[in-house]
Amino acid sequence: MSDKPRQADALDISEVDDGLVVFEPTSRRVHHLNVTATLVFELCTGENDLDEIVAVVCAAFGLPEAPAEEIQAIIDSLRKELLLV
Repeated sequence: MSDKPRQADALDISEVDDGLVVFEPTSRRVHHLNVTATLVFELCTGENDLDEIVAVVCAAFGLPEAPAEEIQAIIDSLRKELLLV
């Protein structure tokens, strides 16, 4: 498991008004990502570590405190669902 998460291969990703819909072919599951999860998912390029992802999310939403635990939980969930490696 990398400390710089990236999106899994072969995902079918569709943009919707309030986030993304992602089909994961191995599990054959469809996932609806809200705006926050979408931003985190899009930042998972293999180039950004947790601190960099947290900083962008914090700036994007104008948050007074860095939500590191919450962002880590999103990343862990996306990995569990096979959307990130």
